[in-house]
Amino acid sequence: MNNKEIVEEFYGQKIKDITLKDDVLSIVFPTLTLKIVDAGQCCCEKRYLHTDDTLDLLKGDTFTKIEELPTEYNIEWETNCEYRGGTAYHREHEIMFLRISTNQQTATIETHNKHNGYYSGFMLSASQR
Repeated sequence: MNNKEIVEEFYGQKIKDITLKDDVLSIVFPTLTLKIVDAGQCCCEKRYLHTDDTLDLLKGDTFTKIEELPTEYNIEWETNCEYRGGTAYHREHEIMFLRISTNQQTATIETHNKHNGYYSGFMLSASQR
């Protein structure tokens, strides 16, 4: 089953709980939990998820859709980080947005990828547990 098929299995179900912790978006439904992560982590990058929205407000709503928004931002910057005893350089900061929709409202998750220019893009992965 691909990511789209996994996510669509949950459309129309009530959200019991929703959290963003340790860069994992977990949406709990009555029977299973949907987990979404950026699984593309390689050596010279840092990937993480963030939101400014209050996800608790989606509890009790009916899950209707999750989608990647077409806008992707790329912010050039430079910082040093320790990597295996040496220094790695992060020069790019990409941000993509993921919108979660319910029958009442939406919430937006930011997916970040800070990298050296070689490890661009996102690799969002959905699983059910």
